[in-house]
Amino acid sequence: MHRSHGIAVAVTLTLAFGGVIGVASANAATSPRTDAQLVHPAMSNSSGEFFSSDQLQSVWTAVTTHYPRKLPAGVTFPQSPTPFFDPEPGAGKVLYQAGLVDQIVANYWECSWLKAGLSAERKGETEQLRTADAAVAAYGSLPSVSSGLDVANYRAAVSTYAKAAGISDLRQAEFEMECSK
Repeated sequence: MHRSHGIAVAVTLTLAFGGVIGVASANAATSPRTDAQLVHPAMSNSSGEFFSSDQLQSVWTAVTTHYPRKLPAGVTFPQSPTPFFDPEPGAGKVLYQAGLVDQIVANYWECSWLKAGLSAERKGETEQLRTADAAVAAYGSLPSVSSGLDVANYRAAVSTYAKAAGISDLRQAEFEMECSK
């Protein structure tokens, strides 16, 4: 499927019906978009869509530039893909499944908010803690997270980890489990 068809339809409807449809398509353009909606994957087969290693920087830049949620004050996304994407020596050309960049960026985003929440909790900053907790609660609605991660099972895994590690604060447990590596 070519992604430009939806744009052509929106433009045609806008021209045919005027401002009402124009407002709807403007709102659709600001909704969260996945990496594959921002950059056309290099390859598509029965296993899915994939970005080439040559596209990785472009995909990373597109996702972080158009991210639908803000980071905590003073935090920015790295300009280059995280070391997670560094291929093993001699790996040659590497393909990354569409949605993977979204998920790694979402993890960075959530870890930033978890860290902000832990900091706010230590400092007794109630409003900042509420903001951070609300952001973390929205994690499951981020691009490719809602379709690529069973959030209920993820939260259950955090609880299991917290019990096993003897950590009573789930925020701290999740930070240690997902972000401290």
